[in-house]
Amino acid sequence: MTASEQAESGAMSRLVPHEALEQFVHAVLTAAGVEPYSAQRVAHSLAETSLRGTDSHGVRLLFHYMKCVRDGGINPRPNMTYQQRMPCIGVLDANDAFGQAAGWKAMEHAMEMAGKLGMGLCTVINSNHPGAMYQYCVPAAKKGFIAFAFTNTGSIIVAHGARDAYFGTNPIAFAAPRLEQEPICLDMATSIIPWNMVMHAQHTGEPLPLGVAVDAEGQPTTDAQKTKALVSIGTYKGFGLSALVEIMSALLNGMPFGQHATHMYGPKSDTGAHRFLGQTYFCIRADACVAAEDFAKACQQMSDEIRSMKPAEGNPNPVMVMGDPEIREAERRSKEGIPVDPVVWADFESMAATYNGPLPTANSADGTSAR
Repeated sequence: MTASEQAESGAMSRLVPHEALEQFVHAVLTAAGVEPYSAQRVAHSLAETSLRGTDSHGVRLLFHYMKCVRDGGINPRPNMTYQQRMPCIGVLDANDAFGQAAGWKAMEHAMEMAGKLGMGLCTVINSNHPGAMYQYCVPAAKKGFIAFAFTNTGSIIVAHGARDAYFGTNPIAFAAPRLEQEPICLDMATSIIPWNMVMHAQHTGEPLPLGVAVDAEGQPTTDAQKTKALVSIGTYKGFGLSALVEIMSALLNGMPFGQHATHMYGPKSDTGAHRFLGQTYFCIRADACVAAEDFAKACQQMSDEIRSMKPAEGNPNPVMVMGDPEIREAERRSKEGIPVDPVVWADFESMAATYNGPLPTANSADGTSAR
């Protein structure tokens, strides 16, 4: 039975502890010859992202990443170099590294500059897919910074009023400190859904929500097989945000932009090609204008006031601020385990066989052993 047939047959997901999942990812990367820093950063990124419930950017990406390493699209042992271009602006050449390895290095440079000068910006060239962008902003916010992260991607959002795609899903992320341990954090694509959701629907045969995707004629479709492009959030306003991200992460540093950017998936993708993606990481000291404690108190007050608002009629859920759903899901999955669906588990089995390693310990959704 193929992976897609397993998914369509209703086979149960396996529940894997967060630590076991991270160890498995790290073991596969190491066995494939990925250098220690990159292996550690990618393993942490994918496992934690799955822990927070953002499965589209979690461990399901490992199989694709390994294809890129095998075929030459990702450099497993990069020689990243940094140039200080201005007192608070630097450029990191990723040398085709994993985007996660480059992203962490860049954010470290941005925090160092901001610590000295009040703000710091590090842009990345010659990079790859960096995963979920929150992962760079949240640690910076815990250190007292307001942090931003941007990346461009292959064109997949239909241009407003056109039939073809121009920009990618171009995510925007930011985080800021508050009194509670977890910072306030927004991590959003400028499309309504990620392309990975289309791929999942292609596997399962499930329809897409109406209004999130278009076909080859630029017309709305719910059929994942006919989907050629995604729709931006807020129509032309979301398309404008995509342009902002493209300018910040590609035009600013001379990387390919728009339809010139390479694709991660689909007929235009090539796992052996260098993607030349650009990213930008930006930090501002939260105590730049007011005392750090006053800023954290104000951010906490804002969060608490929003959470205390009365839900609208018909809404059974409490009012939340951005980041709350991911914090709650991480708490739940820390106790119950991270669900790994049959398609991804089949990928795990393939990688375990290829790299001669054990599968992670797992239970079925009903609690029985399913290794």
